[in-house]
Amino acid sequence: MTLNSSQHVYDALKVFGAPLKGIAPKDFEDPQMILQIGVTPVRIDILMTLPGVSPEEAWAHRTPSHYGKEPINILGKAELIAAKKVAGRPQDKLDITKLLRRPQPKRNR
Repeated sequence: MTLNSSQHVYDALKVFGAPLKGIAPKDFEDPQMILQIGVTPVRIDILMTLPGVSPEEAWAHRTPSHYGKEPINILGKAELIAAKKVAGRPQDKLDITKLLRRPQPKRNR
């Protein structure tokens, strides 16, 4: 992520009201950075990179959805499976099995 795009991410999160104390725009340039907002099960994880999926693939195959009344984009099924294969944790393997059983959602764009 470039300094310009990391500034955009920072500004968007600030408008959203994210807790940014101790975080600077340049922190979003670190590919290992993960910003967690909230508490499970209602937690948002913001990852700077996702092993197994390029930003271009993630954006091209995103699935539009809603969180309440807010429009959001969700990682596509194939990209989620690819990322889980790379992670390879026991829960990821279980998730892959479940995901492969589910039909592909329809895209409304």
